[in-house]
Amino acid sequence: MTIGDIKITDQSTSLVVTPAWYEPVKSPDADKVRLPVHYNKDSPTDVLTFQCLSTYRSMKNKDQMIDFIAEPFVATTDNTETLIVVLNELAEELGARLSFTEKAFQYDNSDYRTACGIELQESDLDSRYNRDYPDAQEEMRGGRPYYFPQGWYRHALKVDDKYSNDHVWLGMSNSPGEWSVAYHGTAAGAVKSIVKGGLKHDFVTTDACKDAAKLQRPSIPDVKGLYVATHCEGGAAEYASNFEIKDSSGTIREYQVVFQCRVENDQFTEHQGPVSIGLALRVFNEKAIRPYGILLKECSS
Repeated sequence: MTIGDIKITDQSTSLVVTPAWYEPVKSPDADKVRLPVHYNKDSPTDVLTFQCLSTYRSMKNKDQMIDFIAEPFVATTDNTETLIVVLNELAEELGARLSFTEKAFQYDNSDYRTACGIELQESDLDSRYNRDYPDAQEEMRGGRPYYFPQGWYRHALKVDDKYSNDHVWLGMSNSPGEWSVAYHGTAAGAVKSIVKGGLKHDFVTTDACKDAAKLQRPSIPDVKGLYVATHCEGGAAEYASNFEIKDSSGTIREYQVVFQCRVENDQFTEHQGPVSIGLALRVFNEKAIRPYGILLKECSS
């Protein structure tokens, strides 16, 4: 085991301990970072934000100087750095941490996911499929309605090479074998490893529809259900936390984050609640949910 970051406050001291085989990108030295004019060293939020972004830029730009004045961080929904900061805030809320690595690991390596908390490689994101959703359109995926997440911006996850034996699930033509589209709000639990390996039964804290699910399908496994929604607005977004982000200009904006997923048909039960619009889907097979995008939305002031 190795000791990574050490955080000392007037109330506690915390250590980040990881297996020796884990190789995170280290935070750059202070003399390699030029912080923005509005940076407040006494603000925990500022420290968390720009330490995270410094590490992220260090991964992308190797040994180059990191200059937030010449290249400011501008918080917008289509900026990958905004996504990084929001995921970092989410990790803190969950008692985990966001880390970066250049070393490749197997997608389904559970020991690796546990050690890393929420971990990102540059190769986890696939900007070819980034897009915004300005309109409330509806299409079909896997024989079920796909309700566009109007007003949200998708940062696509690179998943086309993650499931070597199956390429049909992510189709867009409503063909046999496609999985349907659903959404997961990040305050509903079960998020710690979602980027790397999907939702897990172990992280479920509330299983509101378990009894109703057993009535619908008595033969389903006796496991904690994983919840997604058919709609983003009025569905998964109701279970998404708000995160305040301060960029290089000192401007503070608030964002929500929701995971866009594909769900295998016949691996869930349908429920009218606990969502305002559409249906909640209680999935009883954790391998039947595959996240393929992370949605961001700036909250109205």
